[in-house]
Parts: sequence; structure tokens; C-alpha cells
Amino acid sequence: MRRLPWFTLGFGGICLISVYYLWGRTLWIPAAVCCCAWFLLRLIGIGWEDASKPAVLFLGCGAALLWFSFFKASYLAPVLSMDGDRICLTVMASEYSGKTQYGDRVTGWFLWEGKPYQISLSLKKDVSVAPGDKITSEFVVRLTVPEGERESYYRSGSGLFLLGTQKSDALIDSTSRDAWFLIPEKAANRLGDILEFCLPKDASPFAKALLLGDTDGLDYETDTALKLSGIRHVAAVSGLHVGLLYGIVRSLTFRKRWLTAMVGIPVLTFFAAMAGFSPSVSRACLMTGLAILADLFFKEYDSLSALSFGVLVLLLQNPFSAASVSLQLSAASVAGIVLLYPVMHGWYQKKTAKFPGKGILGRGVRWFGSSVGISLSAMILTTPLSAFYFGTVSLIAVVTNLLTLWCVMVIFCGTAILCCAGLLCLPAGLFLGKLLAWPIRYVLFIAKILSRFPLAVVYTQSGWITGWLILCYFLLIAFLIRKKKPLFYGGICAGGLAAALFFSWWVPRQDDFRATILDVGQGQCVLLQSNGSNYLIDCGGGSGTGAADKAAALLLSQGVYRVDGIILTHPDQDHVNGLEFFLTRVETCSLLLPENEEMDFVASLPLRGAEVSGVDCVQTIPLGTGTLTLYPPPQGSEENDNCICVLFTAQNYDILITGDRTSAGEWDLVRNAELPDVELLVAGHHGSKYSTSQLLLDIVKPETVAISVGKNNGYGHPAPELLERLERNGCEVFRTDLDGTLVFRR
Repeated sequence: MRRLPWFTLGFGGICLISVYYLWGRTLWIPAAVCCCAWFLLRLIGIGWEDASKPAVLFLGCGAALLWFSFFKASYLAPVLSMDGDRICLTVMASEYSGKTQYGDRVTGWFLWEGKPYQISLSLKKDVSVAPGDKITSEFVVRLTVPEGERESYYRSGSGLFLLGTQKSDALIDSTSRDAWFLIPEKAANRLGDILEFCLPKDASPFAKALLLGDTDGLDYETDTALKLSGIRHVAAVSGLHVGLLYGIVRSLTFRKRWLTAMVGIPVLTFFAAMAGFSPSVSRACLMTGLAILADLFFKEYDSLSALSFGVLVLLLQNPFSAASVSLQLSAASVAGIVLLYPVMHGWYQKKTAKFPGKGILGRGVRWFGSSVGISLSAMILTTPLSAFYFGTVSLIAVVTNLLTLWCVMVIFCGTAILCCAGLLCLPAGLFLGKLLAWPIRYVLFIAKILSRFPLAVVYTQSGWITGWLILCYFLLIAFLIRKKKPLFYGGICAGGLAAALFFSWWVPRQDDFRATILDVGQGQCVLLQSNGSNYLIDCGGGSGTGAADKAAALLLSQGVYRVDGIILTHPDQDHVNGLEFFLTRVETCSLLLPENEEMDFVASLPLRGAEVSGVDCVQTIPLGTGTLTLYPPPQGSEENDNCICVLFTAQNYDILITGDRTSAGEWDLVRNAELPDVELLVAGHHGSKYSTSQLLLDIVKPETVAISVGKNNGYGHPAPELLERLERNGCEVFRTDLDGTLVFRR
């Protein structure tokens, strides 16, 4: 019995549970219980072999509880009290700073009570740094651990436990730029510059993502196409890239064991350092390093044990890496291939035994079977994770992999050669860049074409699709047990998908009205629907791409590829920063907005023939069984009061959306409009104390108030004063930061 996989399974599972659910609890007692369970299982009289698996599993659980407690008490304890404090820090930058709309951002390290901590800094616009620069300034520090003000499992899973915002002038010390440990970051930056210089603009971002894991240059449309077509993993450095790099090293060292080890291990370590030692890359490099050592010393290499070892090392270094989505996907992909591919491959060999072993036909059949088997094996364990984290299930991924992965291998090797040529002779690099651009364009073309298929991907925002996915896994288990009737099981899956899609598309169209207030962080995005008609009110949030993704996924999960109209209440970024991205996925017939000079950005949007019109007077628009009434901004208003208000009336149910209007703007609204009593009011300005005034509440008398607000936002929304007003008025209150996306329907 392989004990290490069972130990790692228990260790990793408890680390994940500890991160999500056991942060504020005492873990010594459950650790003792697990250790006692292990001891009792060792004493069970039914034989060691029968009790060994659960025994080792419980031992891993107990060890994880003890290690997580120790890690929290010894490493994290010194910084837990920093959350929200203003502290003077000296941080050494570990990368080049990058531009954001608010300033620069850079990641670095600082010492606190003798321990090193990684921190991501938001710098002022005039601050730009390079690796090795020491930045001394006052920062407001936020924690990304559970219950921290900027709780983020993505960041803590990568070892980034603190965020800092610069609050005073910074002193930059550049004397440490030549430190030896900064060489990998500088090398990655240099290689990125070569790729940008030698490759055409339409190809260089993908090459940088493929070789270096730098996805900042990928535009939203390309990145989305890669995700929906099922090959986004090629743009995130992981096991595929490490395997290709190892293959190159083996070829260059003529498969000599000692030479491969002497060259391969340092090269893999340096490559992982260039990728920032991300969990997925580190796992792949550890596994490959074990393979090199096993070959060197004539030992048997067990892939499952190597995977367990790699994951365990990362968990010991940082238990929060159990919550890293990239590590979970990477480990699940490898585990699926190791555990399931032999079963599928054996079944496939039996079914194709009649084909000749040699010749083009036989080789083609074997290649097809191996390619499909590997893709399916990886997807079986990664699909539930993708559905949970991203809300998508790619139906076209196997086809995309078949058409592109061979080319991705060529591109990876080509970019490595291009970088070497560019370092030695730029003209040679330019020549190779022109050649390499064509296979890159081919991969991007395939991804974009396949991602546009109507059923390239389905969305688990629909409960019907989630139910279908669960059904598929029950059928898969039945097939793996019996290994018979694949067409029968496949037919049930296909029929189930057709039924799930029918109900996902049909049910929302039967509602007299449906109002969905999306959880987009600190912003607003509201979808109003009635009998198949759809209007989107604003599309913005803490992340523009996040707001666009949520709005598009909601509509596409209902089979809606074109909305009747989009209404922009006003031009603030938290109301419009997702619109450009949204329109690359869902078209609109019309766009309505206030007549304002700040709306000039609309000219650059991908409107695809949509009619654009300003709202300068009260307008009434039919929406299914109801109507939309648009109230223009008051003349001469500025900033938040320069805002369209929307009243939706359907089946004796009224919904009022006031955008970011202050009490002054609300006074103008109630003075010039005959507003009914409303059943639902979307609170103004995300719950600001200066909006949703007592006057407005007295006039419209809302039964329910919905607040679109970001969790732990820096504005203090929703304001206590507003919550007190709503309580006095007997309003039922729902908040996106606490309740997630809100749906009101009839």
C-alpha cells in the first residue's frame, strides 16, 4: 500500500477545512482525537492491511491540525494585530512595479520580529520601483487571512498574507538592485522584453503567458476565449510547461542520467523562480525533480507518490496553499491522469484491438485514443473545481486540446529558441518571431472560434446544469465499475444536458418579472427581466472583468445572447467599468445614458450597431409585461446627482433604482415625478448615509431595500445611519456583501 498519498490526502483535506472553517477555533482537541483514532486503528485485530489506509489518513488529519495551529501561532501571530493599522515599513521589492488606474502596485518582502513576510503594495502614481529597491513609507496594512479586512484565499494561498496602501511620501533605496536572489525576476523581465520586441503585437502576449506565466498582456476577449474553449491552462505556467522544459533538457543532454540531473534540476529551479514559485509550478518541478533522481539512482518512480510528496512539501511551507485554486486544479489534473487514464486506456485498447498495430491508421487510432483519454482523465477531476470556482463547464475542451496542444508544444519550444536567439542576435530573433507568430495565431484562432459555439460551455449558475453535472458523475462511476454500455451512458448524459438546457432557458422566460442584483463588489449591476425581455442597469464593480463575467454568465446560462437594452445611470467607474468587456460576450440593441461629456468613452465600446441615445426627458419603455420609466438627471447637476433614475413596474410590483443620487438629487426626483409606493428599492450610492434619505423613504415607502455593496469596502458602506433609517421604516434589508447575488421574482 502506498501510504504517502493517503497521508497527504488527510493532511491536505484538513488544511483546506482549517482555512475555510476552523480559523478561529482551537484545533488541539480534534488533533488529539485524530491521533487517537490512528492509534486505535493500528490496534484493530482485523489486520494491518485492512486498517492501514484509514489509519494513515487519520494520522495525516491529526498532523495537519497540529501543523496549522503551529503555523498560525508561530508565523502569522506577529502580524495578525496589524489589520487596519497605519505602520511604517521598509519593503524590498521582489518584482517590477506595474501600473493600475490608481497608481503602481508591487510585491515585496519585509522583516517583522525577525520573520520575512510578503506584502503587495499599492503605491502612489509617482512611485515606480525595480526588484531590490527598498521602499520606506507609512502604509495602511490589511490582512488577507480569514476574517481579515481583505480576506482573499487566492492571495493567502500564494503566501501573500498582507496588503499595504501607501499613505506618506516614500523613500526609495536602490543600493540592493544587484542582489543575486533577484536574478530570476530580472531574467524573466529580460525574456519578456525580447518576446515583445521580436514578436508581432498580436502574438507576444500569448508567448509571454506561455513561457513566463505573465498574463497581464492578454486582452479580455482573448483570455475569455482561452477559458471558454478549455485551454486557459496553457497560459498559466504549470505541469505542461515544466514537462516540455524537461523534455528539452533531456534532448540537449542526450538522455545521459548524470548530465540530465546536473543540468535539469538547476534549470527547473530557476524556471520555478522566474514564475515566482507559484504553487502549481513548484508542485510540477518537485515531481519532475523526483523523476530525475529516480532515473539517476535506478529507482522506481511512482507518479501518485511523487504528486503526494510535491503537494505535502507545499502544504508544509504554507498550509494556506490548500486553498490555492491553481494548486487544486494542477493536482487534480495529474491525479486524474494517474488514476483514471490506465482504466480508460485499457478499455480503449480492447475496443480497438482489430486495428493494425503499425501503419498510419493504427498510429492515428492510438494517438487519438491517448489524446482523448488523457484530456478526459484530467477533466474528470478538474471539472467540479471549475464549476465551483468559475461557474463553467467546457463542453468543447477535448476538441480544443486535440486541435491545439500539439501546436502549443511547438510554440513553447519555439519561444525558448527565440529567447536564446534574441539574446545572441536580435535580427535572428526577429526572423524567428515572424515565423512563430503563425502557430500562435492558429491557437488563438481555434480558441476564439470554438469559444463562440453556442454550447461550447454551460454555466452552473443554472441549478438545472448543476443537477445534470451531478448525474454525469453518477453515470461515470457506473461506467468505471462495469466498463460496459458507454453509448447508453453517453446517451443519458446527452439527453440530460438537453433537458437541463431547456429548463434553464424556458423557466426564466415564464416569470412576469425578475430583478437580479448581482454581487459585483463595490459597484452596481442590475438585470431586469420580464417574459423574455431583458434590460441591464449599469455594469460595474470592484473589478470590471468580474462584473462583466457575472452579468454575461447569468444571461448566457439562460440562453440570452442579446439584451434589449443597457441603461447607464452615470459614468462612475463602479457602474460602467465592466461594460466594455460585457459587450464582447453579449450584444445589446440599445444603450441609454445621461447626456454628459463624461460619457465620451461610449464611442470606443464594441457596440456592433447598437442604437445609442441620451436621456434628457422622462421616457417610458416597454419591458415584457411591465414598463421602464427613466427619469433624467436634474439640469445643472454634477457628480453623483447627474444620474438617471429607473422605475420598473410589472404586475403591481414596483422597483426603483436611484443610482448614486444624494439626498439633493432624490429631492429633485420626488418633486418632479409621481412615484408610487415601491415594493423594492435599490439603495442609492451603495448604502451611503447621504443617499436613500428619509424624504425618499417617506414618499415611496419601500417594503424591501437591496444594497449593492462590496465586502469590507473602504467607504464604510452601508453606513450605520442608513441602516438605522431603514430599520425605523420597517424595511426588510438585503445586502450583496452578506447575501450574495439577490433575485426577486414573481
